[in-house]
Amino acid sequence: MQSGFACPFCRTARLPSTWTKTSTGGWIVFVLLALSCLGLPFCWLGFLFKDRYKICSDCGIKLG
Repeated sequence: MQSGFACPFCRTARLPSTWTKTSTGGWIVFVLLALSCLGLPFCWLGFLFKDRYKICSDCGIKLG
């Protein structure tokens, strides 16, 4: 079955894996809330801001 995907580095046809990480904006929200006295209990909200990225399943290169 063809997926229509080809890794630009290793040319595999396997679909890439999708990963998430905390975005830069999320880290900024975390630091600002952690530094404020009233926001300290809510600083974890910064970790809800996520960025998605794809990694090739074979060679591990980060894709677009």
